[in-house]
Amino acid sequence: MRATTLLAIATLAGACVSKGKYNELETMYNTAVEERDTAAAERDAAQDKVQQIKERERTRAQRFMDVYEELLAVQEQGLAKIKIEDGRAVLQLESDVLFASGSAQLTEAGEETVAEIAKLLAQGSGGRYQVEGHTDNEPIDSREFPSNWHLGADRAINVVQVMIDAGLPADRISAASYGEHAPQVSNDKPEGRAQNRRIEIVAVPELSKLLPYKRMLKEMKKKEQEAQEAQEAQEAQEAQEAQEAQEE
Repeated sequence: MRATTLLAIATLAGACVSKGKYNELETMYNTAVEERDTAAAERDAAQDKVQQIKERERTRAQRFMDVYEELLAVQEQGLAKIKIEDGRAVLQLESDVLFASGSAQLTEAGEETVAEIAKLLAQGSGGRYQVEGHTDNEPIDSREFPSNWHLGADRAINVVQVMIDAGLPADRISAASYGEHAPQVSNDKPEGRAQNRRIEIVAVPELSKLLPYKRMLKEMKKKEQEAQEAQEAQEAQEAQEAQEAQEE
């Protein structure tokens, strides 16, 4: 609107104002046009950015729902319980069902359960999973397991091995141990300790599907570049100082 008004003024005024005044009006008109075009471009860019964010959010939400449905299929078979914790989709199995007390060797029934879970997950969308071993806080300190960390780790590793043997690709599964350090409830009572002894199969999010990923990657590359430039500058300075010292 502003640009149109200025154009009309400039056109009408062209015949009755000085050349200098006309040039001034023409400059004002051109400036207004540039401002309008810049504002339109910024608005379009902002709208595109919002659309991209919405699309990534939809992709992320769909990915989460795909994983959730895969885990839900496991729960519907009565093989494990599903829960959402800290934004993570988790399958939970009680260790007492899978292992004998103080042992990392899966029972026959435990192997069958884990194998069935692996077969269902192998049919899914190709997501990655981490098997986490959790224990209660009862000291173990045996020759085989010096700590609950070791017990949790061996249990998780054995679960992973059974899942791989059952058909889940090895590059989609990993093992971890929290030992006694991530209890669900208090360890004060036997039933609480039993609840804390568990195996959790956690859906691992793909970084490339997360919103901050590209920004994080860009920042990492920027820092690497800055570090390289700083190192090169330091080496150049040291070389110059060495050369000056030789000349003296």
